[in-house]
Amino acid sequence: MKDSSAKWWFTGIASSLLVVHGVTRWFRVDAISIALLAIASLPFMRQYLDSLKIGDVEFNFGSLKLNGTEQTLLFLENIIVKTEKPVTFYPKREDESRLGEPFRNLVQELIHKDRSPLIEKVREWLKSDNDQLLWFASEIIGYFQIQELNNGYLISI
Repeated sequence: MKDSSAKWWFTGIASSLLVVHGVTRWFRVDAISIALLAIASLPFMRQYLDSLKIGDVEFNFGSLKLNGTEQTLLFLENIIVKTEKPVTFYPKREDESRLGEPFRNLVQELIHKDRSPLIEKVREWLKSDNDQLLWFASEIIGYFQIQELNNGYLISI
């Protein structure tokens, strides 16, 4: 992000989500809080780092040259691919993991502020062979009632 105000906006939203998540979880450090902290620091890390690797997830800032929305979508994709259970924004069922309010707010911000790249990425996930990405794309469409994506992707059983 070349615009300094965009860096602060992006970092401010992720930091706010981190505080909300902390309050709802009694400030227990978990995967979501670490992910939000990483998101908050992405605009600043790319100034000083060529790449960042956390576990199996790697961000290569130098070669990707992604904007904030693209970084966020890549980050979400990498997290979803690594999950063992399908994720949901709804109250979780037995074989699901709940994403929580911070991730819901993050996706909601993308829908309101930068909808087109999110829609393109969800379409890509719907065509994926990865069950977790397919499930996550379906969650986004259903939970946020994204009308432009609810046609043509119904699978008959």
